[in-house]
Amino acid sequence: MENDKVRKLARIIIQVRLKSVRDEDRAYLNDWLDESEKNRAMYRRIVRGESIARRLHEEDEIRKSLDYVEVERGIIHLLERDRRRKRLRVGYWSGAVAACLIGVIFYVVSGERERVGGLEDKPREQIFVASPPIEKHHAVLILADGSRVDLIKQQPKNIRQENVLILGEEGQLIYRAQEKGEQIHEVINKVITGKEGYFLVLSDSTRVWLNGDSELEFPVSFVKQERGVTLRGEAYFEVAKDTEHPFFVKTKGLNTRVLGTSFNVKAYDNEPETSTTLLSGSVEVSLPGEEGDSLASTTLSPGMQARVRENSDEISVRKVVAEDVLAWRQGKFIFTDEDMLVVLHTLARWYGVNFIQEGKYRDYTFSGVVSRDEQLSSVLEMLTLAGGPRFEIKGNNIYIQEK
Repeated sequence: MENDKVRKLARIIIQVRLKSVRDEDRAYLNDWLDESEKNRAMYRRIVRGESIARRLHEEDEIRKSLDYVEVERGIIHLLERDRRRKRLRVGYWSGAVAACLIGVIFYVVSGERERVGGLEDKPREQIFVASPPIEKHHAVLILADGSRVDLIKQQPKNIRQENVLILGEEGQLIYRAQEKGEQIHEVINKVITGKEGYFLVLSDSTRVWLNGDSELEFPVSFVKQERGVTLRGEAYFEVAKDTEHPFFVKTKGLNTRVLGTSFNVKAYDNEPETSTTLLSGSVEVSLPGEEGDSLASTTLSPGMQARVRENSDEISVRKVVAEDVLAWRQGKFIFTDEDMLVVLHTLARWYGVNFIQEGKYRDYTFSGVVSRDEQLSSVLEMLTLAGGPRFEIKGNNIYIQEK
């Protein structure tokens, strides 16, 4: 590649991140990306790197703290790799390039096949691919009698239910068991989260972190042989060990049974897959069914994830980086070979927007990292530059347009 072209591309890539790129420069970069998969792969190499995921600075701080020339040299070094035929060494510049370029990193694999089922059956001109929750609210506690407590505006100080005292603090709710009673029937409460997540301590001392747009039904006090809860959405559990009373999480697609361990369950109604990811201990996952049914089941070891697709009777298991699955607790999304629909549903929930498909729908797989405090326009821009479709923002509607 000619020296002038290398320097120009390096400058444009930096300016894209700093939001100072001109339209003609952006078009120049897009033309280069469209030339070949080799160019797109090189671009992905530039914008990837785990140091990006740990970026703490905002854009204004990035401008002040980084040496523009040093960053540019790093990018040029990568762009010239084919001519030099040398193994690239990662040094100081890689962290600087990563921090300057993006708080969003993605690489994209697109398939030529069109999606089947669901979307395929709808009119192709305007397909609602992903939308935020219809009901916008703060985190809410719904008591067994149907009364609602806004957990942001009305943090409960001392609510007594059965033999449990409910204590509320900022961002968390603690169920503290009191004296043993003669309770026979379980009284069920429910916590529904809004955009933000919420933290609970159940009466058996199990700790639960709920993600945004999630719902957990649970007994005020566990009195049955199994400690059972029902989840819609996503939650991370640290279960208090009790060998005589296994802990049971029921979702739309998978049931998870444990004695005492830590694991993540994801089961959003509008996503095609349900998953359980184990961090420590051991869990058994099975397909939901009527009592006595002999359905598919498997036991997970730490670092393994079980997944099941809608209307499927098979459980697939794969090895994952469990900490990446839990990145949402630190305000990040980390996707690994994730279906485009899952990514867009995640963005729709967080940013409160609709994603609408216009015309032909292609199949994409995304991998990458994005911080929740990143502007939506930056996220969409990097998805496009990494090989995905184009996006047009019109108010709360985001239109997906194939290149």
